[in-house]
Amino acid sequence: LQPTQINWDLLLDTRLIHLTGITPALTPNSRTIVEEAIRRAKVANVPVGFDVNYRGKLWSPQDAADTIIPLVQEIDLFFCGQGDARTLFNIEGDPEDAVRQLADLSHAQTVVMSIGDRGAVAWDGARFYHEAAFPVEVIDRIGAGDALAAGIVHGWLRGDLAAGLRYGVAMAALALSQYGDMVTTNQAELDAVLENAGGGVNR
Repeated sequence: LQPTQINWDLLLDTRLIHLTGITPALTPNSRTIVEEAIRRAKVANVPVGFDVNYRGKLWSPQDAADTIIPLVQEIDLFFCGQGDARTLFNIEGDPEDAVRQLADLSHAQTVVMSIGDRGAVAWDGARFYHEAAFPVEVIDRIGAGDALAAGIVHGWLRGDLAAGLRYGVAMAALALSQYGDMVTTNQAELDAVLENAGGGVNR
């Protein structure tokens, strides 16, 4: 796939473009497309989300960092797991300190860091947001990070990052409680999960 083969008008007809670190790791063309998508999105005033989502089988930590750091200078919403922050960017410490370092690294207005079974923490340039993970019987971990990001984007697009974190941990819990890498849900189910937060997730 070449950048010239992409219908950019169609791609940019959206409220947010969400990218991950997997795509630029695949091929040089994929990397160019990601760079072009970010550039065009900024020109069109379309927000950009980026999830590091590091995969060691695709590239080394150094190659990933060298590629991702320039990419995230022009994004709006930055997702990075605690492990990826340490592996790629040598960022350690308590979650709030790590999130501030990620914000400085990326210049994103909103930064979210997943912290495993402790949930997630976010920073919007003014304050921190914390959301604990839901108790859940883990069936399959595949897709939980993507589900977390999807829930957060859902709230962020509504202008409510705190709600986004709640949706995110709820979506992650749903992902962990089923087989497969895609969560199919709706607002009513999400609200029900949130109402039953202390009781875990049953599906």
